[in-house]
This record gives sequence, C-alpha cells and structure tokens, in this order.
Amino acid sequence: MKKKDFIIVTICARQGSQGVRNKNIQKIGGKSLISRAFDDAQKLTFSNQIIFSSDSVSYLNKIPNSKKIFKIKRPKKLAKKDSPKWHVFRHTIDRYKKLTNNVPDILVDLDVGAPFRKISDIEKCVKLLKRNEKLDCVTTGYESERNPYFNMVQTKKNGFGELVCNSSELIFARQKAPKVLSLSPVCFAIRCSSIFKYENWTESNFIVHEISRESSIDIDTDFDLKIAKLLWSSLKKS
Repeated sequence: MKKKDFIIVTICARQGSQGVRNKNIQKIGGKSLISRAFDDAQKLTFSNQIIFSSDSVSYLNKIPNSKKIFKIKRPKKLAKKDSPKWHVFRHTIDRYKKLTNNVPDILVDLDVGAPFRKISDIEKCVKLLKRNEKLDCVTTGYESERNPYFNMVQTKKNGFGELVCNSSELIFARQKAPKVLSLSPVCFAIRCSSIFKYENWTESNFIVHEISRESSIDIDTDFDLKIAKLLWSSLKKS
C-alpha cells in the first residue's frame, strides 16, 4: 500500500514590505491579508499541518495557538527584500523536522498577497503534483494580457527597441501569438525533496495550472491594493 503524503501548508510573512507599507496586515473586506491566507489554509482537505513563518514577533503573536498551526521564527537574513523564498522554504522544512521529527513530503505555499485565490485551484495543484511522480512543482498563472511575441519590447544596446521574443513569421495580433501565461503566487505545490535539490523552482520539472485573471490578483503595489479593495467591495455587492 502506497504511503500517504505528509503535506504542510506554509504562510510566509515578513515584517518589511517594499511595495506596500505593512502589506501583510493591510485589510480587505475587514480582514488582514494574513488572516485571509489562514482562512484559505483551514478550508483545505489535504493539509496535515499549517506552518506560519515570520521574522516578526508581533505577527507570530497575532496568530492563535492551535494544534493545527505551527509557528516558526524566521532569521533576519531570510527576511530581507531580496531573500529567496526558496531558502525560506528550506528553513521552514528543516526547523519543522527538527522540532517535530515529522518529515513532510509536499509543501503547499499560499502567498499572503493573493486574497482572491480559489480553494479549488489549490486542491487542483496538489492533485496534479501527486498524479505525476516526475513533477517537482505545480504553480499558478493566467493568460497574459501582454505577450512577448506581440506587444512586449526590450531595449537593445544601440538604444532601439525589439520584441522580447521573435518568431519565424510576423504576428499582427496577440491572438495569433503563442499562448503565454503570467505567473501568480496564488499557490505553489512543491515536493520537499526538490527544494533541497534545486536553487529555484524554475530549475525543477514544473507545470503551470491556469487560473482566472480575477483570482490571480497579486498585491505588490499601492495601486494593486486599491484595485483589490474595490474589487472585493464590488464582488460582495453583486
């Protein structure tokens, strides 16, 4: 009989924020982004443990103690604006194993900045990962409104512009260009072994589960936050 996978769900929130001041405790619909991430995590059917990783004692204290929730204090070196989240995952797994003697098989990360995620999309990511043993990671993305084969340009050394991606034939409409997905951190489902095997998920064998544009919204700027608040209010009224 095949061993059942031990799955941890991570919610990672550092105190500093570059794009939006105190982003993780900003409220949408009366709840902080951290609280909304926990609401989503607690609705999942597959989770063995929810782990909250933060460098902030204040954030850690805001989360109620529970058998289902495990808190990990993150070192400052992993809470900088350029700290790779992949290394945060490594630290989380190592600390959890050391403190509990439990060895997780799959890590599912729910980014705090994605309040419109759908539970069904998280469940789908995990199912896709478990179904294919050659897969290391399943993440989420939506069909991009900008396409590098049509309307995305970069500047060459001579100062002139060029398309980011060239094709063998001229493309006069985005609909004729190869389909491109913009990534969204709504969900990352990752085999824990690959987190120590690779330096980044992009090096692994990964696929992208396509989600709706609405559910993919990721708050990185004050403008994103304003849009999210307006959309939340609009959806509640409809």
